[in-house]
Amino acid sequence: AKYERKTLFRSWFFRIFSILSLVVLFLMNLAMVTEVGDAAWMFRAVPSTIPYFNLLILNVAQAIIAVFLASDFLKRDKKLDTTEVIYMRSMTNGEYVIGKTMGNIQVFMILNFAVLLMAMIFNFIAPDTQIPWLSYLLYLVLISIPTLVFIMGLSFLLMSLIRNQAVTFVIILGYIGVTLFLVKASYYYVFDYMAFNIPMLESQVVGLGNLDLILGHRGIYFFLGAGFIFLTIFLLKRLPQSEGTTWASVVLSAIFISAGVFLAFNHVNRFVVRDRIRAEALVLNNQYARKPAADVTRHEISLEHKGSTLVSQSAIDLKNLNAVKIDTLVLSLNPGLQVKSAQLNGQSVQPIRKEQLILIPVPGSMAPGQSATIGLEYEGNIDESFCYLDIDNKKQNEKYGDFVINVDKRYAFLTPEYVLLTPEANWYPTSGTTYSPKFFGWNKVSFTDFKLKVKTDAGLQAVSQGEISSAEPGRFEFKNENPLSMISLSIGKYVQKKMKAGKVEFGIWHIEGHDFFSKALPEI
Repeated sequence: AKYERKTLFRSWFFRIFSILSLVVLFLMNLAMVTEVGDAAWMFRAVPSTIPYFNLLILNVAQAIIAVFLASDFLKRDKKLDTTEVIYMRSMTNGEYVIGKTMGNIQVFMILNFAVLLMAMIFNFIAPDTQIPWLSYLLYLVLISIPTLVFIMGLSFLLMSLIRNQAVTFVIILGYIGVTLFLVKASYYYVFDYMAFNIPMLESQVVGLGNLDLILGHRGIYFFLGAGFIFLTIFLLKRLPQSEGTTWASVVLSAIFISAGVFLAFNHVNRFVVRDRIRAEALVLNNQYARKPAADVTRHEISLEHKGSTLVSQSAIDLKNLNAVKIDTLVLSLNPGLQVKSAQLNGQSVQPIRKEQLILIPVPGSMAPGQSATIGLEYEGNIDESFCYLDIDNKKQNEKYGDFVINVDKRYAFLTPEYVLLTPEANWYPTSGTTYSPKFFGWNKVSFTDFKLKVKTDAGLQAVSQGEISSAEPGRFEFKNENPLSMISLSIGKYVQKKMKAGKVEFGIWHIEGHDFFSKALPEI
């Protein structure tokens, strides 16, 4: 590793590449923090954008350069006639290959640290931003390291099998071109080994919204690369020095490659299951969208926020404004929320749960103009697969972001420190079904007198429609003077500050170092 590192540092090919990378990224970072416009605003508003951008651009370049440097050591040893000097040493093939790998990775890590240091300087000089310390570590581990391990392992393996550097270059560079320019984000990012398309922007409020997905995806290429490296140890044409090390490399190679294939299967299956769930939800909505739905005239919600779960009770007044009787009340509620008990007109009933629908039979039916009261207790979290059923899978999978920055699409947040629930998340029961592509009857709007009570941690602030009152920290009540068709809820940290601009005072939302105007006096 030591001598491989020294050799690479003496390479003018690597020196020129490093200097060009730093100069280009410096100019691009300077433009990010000085230019005005929507694109420039994103780089200042979310501090983690700069390290994310820098490592993403560097990752594409170093993935290509690593092919030349990683596959060069076998040829270089032979060309310079240093093979015997190295091979005569009493070292195992494992020490030889792993040492070469570590030498290559160490050289690229120094370049990565230089790029991150540059990002940190621009984070310092950018106005009104904080340093996202965790982002620097996350992006280094999740973007650079898996890519380097994979491309080096693949280069080693192909050089060992093909034994021709030129052919190896053509194959790997062709593979890079196909994945980067043709495949892109297709097949649920599974071929995106450089992390160029998978959403990875980290928010200072909610972190990485798809961390489990990213860990699985980057694990695919880390384990495949490690498996290829151990397989190269077995295939290396040299006296192994240790028979145990040779066969251990075969076992480790099989384990790592199997782990990579398993993660790849789980990654794709995750999206396939989501698509199937959404398709089944639409079929179910189509089945019940034609049934008459009662109008909700009053809805009182008592909600307790417990970490990543909700515990809620709903008292709902309904009225049949249809011209026909209703024998079964159809309600919609996110299937991540489990119904614990139900009452109809004060009597306990056993509801029928079908995924996102709750069916409550009405004894003797509900005549036109007749009213009923439902009480529900439910708890759990939000399954985002059932949000926005009216948006097709192709549209959902389209890139959201700017330039090379990719932002994950999230439809609800339910974490210990931050909650965001919109009506599309179905976080409270509604009458009828949600979207149905076959029957327009689903689109039934009820104007409801909403009353919402929220209990959360004392250090958090709840925000929703209506006039707010708070008897004690962590307890809030929202009352609306006029009926609404729907409500939302957000819970987060809140610090009120006042600024003066001339004669105007502003109320400010302050979240993790970022200020957002929440209210301005009419004089503005």
